[in-house]
Amino acid sequence: MLISIWKKYKYQLLLVISVLVILYPLSLFIYVPKWDNINGYLPYRYFISDYLWNGHLPLWNPFQQLGYPGYADLQSGVWNPIVWIIMLFGKYTINSLIVELLSCYVIAGLGMFTLAKYLYNCEKTALIIALSYALSGFMVGSSQLMVFLIAVAWFPWIIYALLQFFKTYQLKYQLLTAFFIALFVTGASPAYTIVLAYITVGMFVYQLILNRSSKKQLLQLMVGGITTLFVLVLLIAPYINSFLEFSPYFNRGDKLGYDKFLLSNPFTPISYLSFLLPDAVISKSDWFNITDLSLRNGYFGLLGFAVMLSSVLSKLTRTKIILYVLFCFSLLLAAGGETFIFEYLYHLPGFGVFRHPSIFRAFTIFCGLLIGGYEIKELLEEGVKKRHKLVFSAILVLLLIAGVWAISKTSFSALRILIIDVINFVEFSESALSTHILLNVSVALVLIIGSFYLMKVFKTSLFVSLLLFVLLDFGIHTRISTPTTVCYPIKQDGFAEFFKKLPQEISQKDNTTPLKKLDENQGLIKTGGIWRNVSTYNKTLSFVGENPMRFKTFDIAKKNGALEKTIEHSILYFQNGEALLKNPIVGYNTFEANIENTSNKNQLLLLNQNYHHQWSAFYNDKKLPAKIINNLIIGVEIPENSKGKILFKYLSPKTPYLMVLSVLTYLLLLGLFLYQKLRGK
Repeated sequence: MLISIWKKYKYQLLLVISVLVILYPLSLFIYVPKWDNINGYLPYRYFISDYLWNGHLPLWNPFQQLGYPGYADLQSGVWNPIVWIIMLFGKYTINSLIVELLSCYVIAGLGMFTLAKYLYNCEKTALIIALSYALSGFMVGSSQLMVFLIAVAWFPWIIYALLQFFKTYQLKYQLLTAFFIALFVTGASPAYTIVLAYITVGMFVYQLILNRSSKKQLLQLMVGGITTLFVLVLLIAPYINSFLEFSPYFNRGDKLGYDKFLLSNPFTPISYLSFLLPDAVISKSDWFNITDLSLRNGYFGLLGFAVMLSSVLSKLTRTKIILYVLFCFSLLLAAGGETFIFEYLYHLPGFGVFRHPSIFRAFTIFCGLLIGGYEIKELLEEGVKKRHKLVFSAILVLLLIAGVWAISKTSFSALRILIIDVINFVEFSESALSTHILLNVSVALVLIIGSFYLMKVFKTSLFVSLLLFVLLDFGIHTRISTPTTVCYPIKQDGFAEFFKKLPQEISQKDNTTPLKKLDENQGLIKTGGIWRNVSTYNKTLSFVGENPMRFKTFDIAKKNGALEKTIEHSILYFQNGEALLKNPIVGYNTFEANIENTSNKNQLLLLNQNYHHQWSAFYNDKKLPAKIINNLIIGVEIPENSKGKILFKYLSPKTPYLMVLSVLTYLLLLGLFLYQKLRGK
């Protein structure tokens, strides 16, 4: 049984094993992921799992910035099946985050393998391309941004399913396209969803133009496209609904100004050094300061870069030309405001609402590897040709020039210190740019010489030599970059203990404390590496926190001083002191208290949470109209001379039904795919 599985899937298994071995600090649960993964995606997911495991839908998170609808958080994975599966095993903790992050690398590799195998009909070529994609500079350099990695992971699967659909018009590939897009959309950054929409529509339009003379094929395309869209809507129905319910309040629903904030973190020409010298962009150098440390790396392998260049000298096909155009176009987009291209596209729907132009380098890497795949297949089938020798010689000359320059600027003792830093898992090396370049050049030369030695002395096949070259290339550079861009030098077991200490129920101890004192420094359980959203982990109230899904009114109140005034009060309070409030309780999607209004006038009771029209108030089980106060929080009028219980409840009536619809659609699709698999189709 095992032998037959190995024979059938040996390249895929080798791919997965290689990726996990190279990422051993994560796969062995030694260290923890860093930055946004820990301070953003982990607390968002922890909140969701905590609510679900306590038997409640994660509708409202009261622990950040006066609360927000957690089920509408597009970066929380709340509607993503991968996150669902992980949460079946318990609350989402640090181990869950590590598993989900590793799944991005594995899914990316398997997706690129499937696409490359389809395009080249060569599993050996597909393996090399897949390894280069899964461990590219984007995947390693931007590891802290898991929602970016999710997009890159599912993208090749979507392209594969679309190409198969355009070729066969089969229902299976229409359903697969919807399935993969749903996994992409519900997990990835919304910025990538916008870009994917343009890519998908562009591919459909291109097919319509190609088949414009055939009414039958045009009809098949239209019917297939409508089917795909219909199934996709069923799969992501709760995602769509949750966003629509929050969109009137969303602080990022409008276009951003065409300024430095929008254009921050471009992939500038200086970062092109990473195509050959990936270690350079993590060095301590002012050259790269225009772009964040995690958004500079565009490496897709020394081999990948070389074969992409050599492909220019080979026979050009329509597919290659399209890929080259897309390669250059994505590179220009990644430069942001450094070129005029982004300024024009800024006016398109959706293009002005997300930042970080460097995200487009993911498509540069994708296209570059697909171009190079044709050359790798030819190399494996026909051997090394003159153009390959020419390009490899040119790259070797560039490496030698870079090495000579680096030696003139640094020393071998400095290089030794850098190597020791890498071995000791030092997070940020103090070594200069020249030292990193010298290390990079040394590694490249050793690998090149070693590959030739293997072929000449040990007579290894070209495939084995290239595979070992790629494995060592990405293995070494990933290890060098891991302490800086992938993992904190913080042990996983410490984080595991942190999660064991967290409270099981929502804290009630600060319910009468003015919110201005609840700034995440009031004796909360903490651990190294976490400096944001500590209140979410501790399930305690807070007016601070970090989340891009903020209320527009909250941001305005922060600027005009209204927030400063409201946080002078506790979570529930009367506007004046003529009424009494006792035993306030923060519940799951609810707030309640016992109140008594002894006045002969109605009294305004305020809930110190962001106003949303889906908040309802019940006084002694009778519904009271809730209204927005100070253009920020929620208020209700308590009748004169009355007492009883007030209950605020956040409701989303459609969500449970749409959630069931989505789950059933996923299960139906999985059942159909399994049925076809068992039938051998």
